[in-house]
Amino acid sequence: MKPTLFLSDLHLAPERPAATAAFHAFTRGPARAAAAVYILGDLFDAWIGDDQLREPFAADIAASLRRRARAADDGAERRIRRAVGRRPRAASAPAYGGLVARAVAIVADALLVHLSFLVVAASIALIESLFDAFHSGWLTGSLLGAGWAVVVVGYFVLFWSTTGQTPGMRLLSLRVLTGSGGPPSVGRALVRFVGLILAVIPLFAGFAPVLFDDRRRALQDYLAGTAVVSEAESESLAA
Repeated sequence: MKPTLFLSDLHLAPERPAATAAFHAFTRGPARAAAAVYILGDLFDAWIGDDQLREPFAADIAASLRRRARAADDGAERRIRRAVGRRPRAASAPAYGGLVARAVAIVADALLVHLSFLVVAASIALIESLFDAFHSGWLTGSLLGAGWAVVVVGYFVLFWSTTGQTPGMRLLSLRVLTGSGGPPSVGRALVRFVGLILAVIPLFAGFAPVLFDDRRRALQDYLAGTAVVSEAESESLAA
């Protein structure tokens, strides 16, 4: 039985080359033989923002995470296809985002959405403190619910329809594209968001087609006519 491994409190930083070298050795060795790897927290010694992925140190760590995610995607897909009697994808096939890479991206995006909502909730609490009329519990709950919906929908639709990738997808070098090679329109992005919710509700069953489809499409991709491709592949499709 393959082991399940946990990482915590590594505090990776350019000033700690030994820890960084150990992390890279871990992703190339024990992590590849593990059933699952969980990063619990404090991977970096400081918050690595989206704009810092261009820096050599952050880019190197992100590249290790991408390699591990893609290796896990390929391994999971091979086992599932073998179990159902389907041929594996050709090695020369275009690189589409697999189940593990998508999961890592969604977790990163969920964290960012929660942080964004904290700002909205703090603003609502401030307004409530200024006006006694807002001290009604139902009104506060309604405002928080509406704020949550606006943040979540706005986050995914805005990033998908403009750059084709959320910050979490950028970490994994993934991008959402339509058949024309460009990002989806606002309308398609809304349809894709609805599809994402539908894919998550039945215990993430809507992501199962990723393991069988040659373009690794999930339910939301079928509904919106999109595909999730790697950064290099997205550049070739757009050319």
